[in-house]
Amino acid sequence: MPALLSAIGWMVAKIFGDNVLRFVAGKAMLTALFMVVLPIVLNNLIYDIMDLSMSLVDGKTDASTMNGFHGAMSFDGLAGWILGCFQVSQCIAVIVSAIILKVTLKMIPFVRL
Repeated sequence: MPALLSAIGWMVAKIFGDNVLRFVAGKAMLTALFMVVLPIVLNNLIYDIMDLSMSLVDGKTDASTMNGFHGAMSFDGLAGWILGCFQVSQCIAVIVSAIILKVTLKMIPFVRL
């Protein structure tokens, strides 16, 4: 009888210990995931979004003539040269990427802008 009680006690302790170890290992793995892997993935995602938006805006604008816009305005001659000197297309790319970054950050809960 004492051998049976000690065997039952050993089995209960083994099951409880395995569950505790599994829980601790899961917590450690999730903590490492959220502290190491997730910030890298989010950083790459935000970088890809900003790179896509800047390449889109840069593709739509021409550095010298601004003919890339689908509108009635076309800057040729002196106006195109002046806009090229002031690098208006790069300024628009920076402004649009800042707007997209602000919209992206507004999608994150508990962030005040």
